[in-house]
Amino acid sequence: MKIRSFSLLIWIAGVFFSCSKKSDTAPPKGLRVVINSPVIYSDLFDELVVTVYDADNNDVTASSQVLIDNNPITGNRFKTGDTRTFSAKANLNGKETDAVSFKAIRHEINNFSKKVIMEEFAGMWCSYCTRFTYLIDTMVRSNNKIIPIQAHSGDILEYVFVPQMKAKFGVGSFPFGYFNRGQIWDESMAMVQGELNRKTKLGLAINTTINNTTVDATVRVKFDVTTSEKLSIVVVLLEDSLIYSQSNIYNYNFDSPFYGLGDPIPNYRHNNVLRVAATDIFGDVIPTAVQKKNETWEKTYSINAANYNLTNCKIVAYVQYTQNDVSRWGVLNAQVTKAGNNAGFD
Repeated sequence: MKIRSFSLLIWIAGVFFSCSKKSDTAPPKGLRVVINSPVIYSDLFDELVVTVYDADNNDVTASSQVLIDNNPITGNRFKTGDTRTFSAKANLNGKETDAVSFKAIRHEINNFSKKVIMEEFAGMWCSYCTRFTYLIDTMVRSNNKIIPIQAHSGDILEYVFVPQMKAKFGVGSFPFGYFNRGQIWDESMAMVQGELNRKTKLGLAINTTINNTTVDATVRVKFDVTTSEKLSIVVVLLEDSLIYSQSNIYNYNFDSPFYGLGDPIPNYRHNNVLRVAATDIFGDVIPTAVQKKNETWEKTYSINAANYNLTNCKIVAYVQYTQNDVSRWGVLNAQVTKAGNNAGFD
């Protein structure tokens, strides 16, 4: 009798253990929400993404109503300027999920080095361009986060799409500085520093190899946010040490570093000259689906550099808003490296 009782206890324990094990691995039942992150930035850019699943783990987000703090939102993405804790839930056909909490925090730390783009429209015939270029070069020497690009117009160094750039950016006179693809430069460091002080949304890395006269550049973009904003990437090749004469109105100006150098200046060194773009000069669209926090998107570009001195060339890549508007404009971040070298996420 005792043996039978003992066997019965073992059988009951086995059934109980088996049931417990099943319940541990079984998927949750009922309508539920899943969020992409428990923390987002309160920068009106980083997004919370809410996905709704039914009892059979089917994605029913498209037919559900998402609520943040009990307030219905359009779609399933949420961004905010408030710094606090929120709750997310959803309902479908009268059924409601449990609420899931998340926090919106200030974006206070740059996880990537912030860099900016300075496009200078210049020409060998431009008498005032020496001063303008000198001003930009002086800024760059004091801050290597400024990446200059010199777009020539009206001379033999003109890049084929410069006329379209001039039309789009409103270039009416020379010299002309277009800062970070969104502002006409006022020649102040304050404007540049203001943009450098902004928090980065992403970082870039560039790996390059030279194969005869071709530069292969693998560009990686790593996101510090999740966003459905439309972003584009521009990848260009620049060349330094191009020696040509340069018109110089400051030849008789005692206060100018170009005093007494001649007009034109013979053997003037042109640097950072825009030679060719591996993308559309106004940017190739980055797939929205890859723009997720902590994820990396990469693409390799092959650049024909047969007409350039590769020892003097560098590759610049930058991510920008596809369309400028009042609150969304310009370059988010950039990176540069010499052709044949690499630049990581710094």
